[in-house]
Amino acid sequence: MDAQRFGIKENFFDSRILEEFGNCGSNWEDIEKCLREKFSEEISFLKPNLFTYFLIFGLIFLLSTLFLMKAVLIKGTSAYFFVKLLFIISAMFALKGFVGHFVVVFLNRDRFESELKALKSRFEVN
Repeated sequence: MDAQRFGIKENFFDSRILEEFGNCGSNWEDIEKCLREKFSEEISFLKPNLFTYFLIFGLIFLLSTLFLMKAVLIKGTSAYFFVKLLFIISAMFALKGFVGHFVVVFLNRDRFESELKALKSRFEVN
């Protein structure tokens, strides 16, 4: 599977980015500040990925089936049990979306921090 499809970044810094931020400053703090500002949207919790859509559609179906179960349908009918099944499936979708979204965000942040640490060690050597 391609991790890019799910929203996981393979790498943040390539040679083009490093050349662009070479003129940010001469000390590491200025370069790190510029890089964090550049990639602040990439590592944000608000950036949608594939799992965010699971969360959105799961919550929509969760609320609509909850309304149907509580207000419209009569217990014991086949429609009630069908809607109950849809409620359980939509709850699983919403949970998958919630957990998956945060896993992708934390993986991206961890990868960003590790690449930043590697870049810092390479910067201090030079």
